[in-house]
Amino acid sequence: MVKIQLSLEERILKLEAKEEIRSLLANYCHSIDKRDREGFLRLWDEEASWKLANKEANGKKEIIERYDNVINGAKVLHHHTTNSAIEISGDSASVISDLFFYREDAQTGNTILMSAVYKDEFSKSSRKWLFKKRVSVPHTNKSPKF
Repeated sequence: MVKIQLSLEERILKLEAKEEIRSLLANYCHSIDKRDREGFLRLWDEEASWKLANKEANGKKEIIERYDNVINGAKVLHHHTTNSAIEISGDSASVISDLFFYREDAQTGNTILMSAVYKDEFSKSSRKWLFKKRVSVPHTNKSPKF
């Protein structure tokens, strides 16, 4: 097996890319939990797709409509993303992460606890990494909301 040696500059660029993507992953959680609609929208490529359970949103217009649906009626939201494995390939990246999610309904007080896997694709354009595709694969899902 031949291992290609990266230059110091290439290694630094790769590390920077991984940190920028980790920041996107964290900002995704914070922008939903703190209801930062504009911040959430800035995370996405114009033609991105977002699939939660069996519902897919394509393009920023549908993505923000889906976002509004997710936070509507929630008293409390907490997203915890962990174990992110990031693979960089030029101006593209793929990531697989684990998710634990908590939601408390504002009217009923009912709670939803869910674990899932996020399968993500990112692209870099104009020197900025953005979500190109996010798919949430729940381990179990009995929620009428998602």
